[in-house]
This record gives sequence, C-alpha cells and structure tokens, in this order.
Amino acid sequence: MPQTKRTLTGVLSGLAGLVGLSVVAGVLVTATVTPVFAVTGAAAAQSIDLFEGLPSNLKVDRPMQPTTIYAKDANGTDQVMARFYDQNRIPVAYDQVAPVLYDALLASEDKNFYTHGGIDITGTLKAVVGNVTGSATNGGSSISQQYVKNVLLQDCEKGVPLGDKDRDAKL
Repeated sequence: MPQTKRTLTGVLSGLAGLVGLSVVAGVLVTATVTPVFAVTGAAAAQSIDLFEGLPSNLKVDRPMQPTTIYAKDANGTDQVMARFYDQNRIPVAYDQVAPVLYDALLASEDKNFYTHGGIDITGTLKAVVGNVTGSATNGGSSISQQYVKNVLLQDCEKGVPLGDKDRDAKL
C-alpha cells in the first residue's frame, strides 16, 4: 500500500529527478536534430549563393543558320555551291506558326507550363529522385529551362575557335 504521508524531501527529490530526466531528454533530442538542421542550413546557403551567381539577364541572339557558299556562273548570276551547317534552321515569324503547333509542343513537353511559372518543381524533384535511385525514365526540365539551356549552348558554340579545315575553307 502506498504511503499517504509525503515528506518534503521525497517531493523535492521526485521533482529533481523529473527535471534531471527532462534535461537529459532535451540534450538527446537536440543532439539528434542538430545535424539535420545544420545540413539543411548549409544546403540552403549554398543554393542562395548558386542563384545569386546566375546572370541577371539572358542575352538571346538570333539562332544560328546554315552557311551557304555562292559562286558566280558565266552569266554573272549567283549559284549555290555548297551549304553546310551544325544546326539547320529556317527562322519564321511567330504568326507564321499555327497555334495548334504551340499547343502540341506544350502538351508533349511541359503540360503544366501555364501553371508552374517556368520551373516545374514537382517534375524536377521526381527527376532528381529518379536519378538518385537509378530508375530515371524522363527528365525534369520545363520548356523554360530547355530554352535557357539551348540559348546558352548556342552562345558557347559561337565562341568555339575554328579548326584548320574551317579556317582554310573561309579563306
């Protein structure tokens, strides 16, 4: 049968034990959770540095087109001798493309284009998880991300120095 009469010493030792166990539990929880917060904070800081290092604007040049070599015939008219290209494009104006083509492109490449604001976080995260687990079946880039990538790739291709064959052909 429990003792009904409590002493001051018993009550104080019970409270001290409760406070001591609470402190130990708090230290253990803090020690467990601190690495998670540290890693999350470091990742957030690196992400901010990465985005601050990006260019503030994208310089969009005209798309590269095929190179055409002309020669004059005996009558003095221009004749096409050769046409070569790394990228074969024929530019058209926006209003020359049927609207159904834009809809088809967006439906096949980025169905949520009008709702996600340019970056599909869900699709990007699914692609990251797929890449990490080794079961990647599709990419995570939105149509906006693909456009930026293609503009930057073209900018890099313009800066590639010509080889000996290319320099001789231009002379």
